[in-house]
Amino acid sequence: MSNVVSYELVENIGVISVNSPPVNALSQAVREGILNAVNAAAEDASEAVVLRCEGRTFIAGADITEFGKPPVEPGLPEVLSAIENSKKPVIAAIHGTALGGGFLALPHATSPAGCLPSAGLLAVCWATLLLESFLVADLVIDYHEATNASRTVSFDTLGREAFGPIGGNLISATFLCLMVTTLVAQIAKGSSL
Repeated sequence: MSNVVSYELVENIGVISVNSPPVNALSQAVREGILNAVNAAAEDASEAVVLRCEGRTFIAGADITEFGKPPVEPGLPEVLSAIENSKKPVIAAIHGTALGGGFLALPHATSPAGCLPSAGLLAVCWATLLLESFLVADLVIDYHEATNASRTVSFDTLGREAFGPIGGNLISATFLCLMVTTLVAQIAKGSSL
């Protein structure tokens, strides 16, 4: 393989290990090592392949030392295409932070249906946020009319006023979940373009 990527057959599982400290960035050597390992797995007795990383992070994005320089093969699309088109399932064992190209492993692995389902999920998230915005605006107006308050009101305060103490916690948790869902949908949509 390479000095930063190794491949071994453990029983009937091919294990691709990336060890490119400090953050396992997707340098040319890492991309080439992963591509070579996926190709090696296609030819051996493995039934599935696991892509894992040493250290505290999964692949944490592009190698910034390559910015501003001519691209060097293989590119990330070629590596992702080899993983997607593998006849054997490839599982990304994500741990720690997974940013940039490392985070692209999620939609490529979990959304093989393509752009339309991703766009549909994104539209549903936006519609949910729009409805949530109308609800929040209504609650803020009602709160201001009831209390003659001129200060800014938090989601927690609105939830507590409308639904009691548990309501404040529930509203805050729901808002956080919706924000995370929207972020994931936008990343999924962006990676499928």
